[in-house]
Amino acid sequence: MDLVWKKLKTLISAAEQDAAGILVITTILPAEAQSLLDEFKRSANPKLEIRQWTHIKRPSKDELHKLVNGACCILLTLREVVDEEFLDAVGPSLKAISVYGTGYDHIDVDLIRRRGISLGNTPGAVT
Repeated sequence: MDLVWKKLKTLISAAEQDAAGILVITTILPAEAQSLLDEFKRSANPKLEIRQWTHIKRPSKDELHKLVNGACCILLTLREVVDEEFLDAVGPSLKAISVYGTGYDHIDVDLIRRRGISLGNTPGAVT
């Protein structure tokens, strides 16, 4: 849990640096992490928009693309493929992607590096 919260804090900090930042979380978080995020939302910079997928059913590609559009930071899972189509849906504002988990085979690492996007994962988040 501490690792997940540290990752959230890092992403939140990065998003807050943008005057009109959008932080996107593509999944429901474990209860404790969700409580911490909800607490943060109450005191966050009002210019920071936090979007979160809160349904058990995975988003369709169109729903996911709408959710991430305009984001500067995204916390995603191993289910979301980060390729050119995904990055085009987000747009040029994206600065950082963090994976809720250890793997990142679903991410085109060369592509995000070429676009200047930072990548992080959360070792130990799923153990």
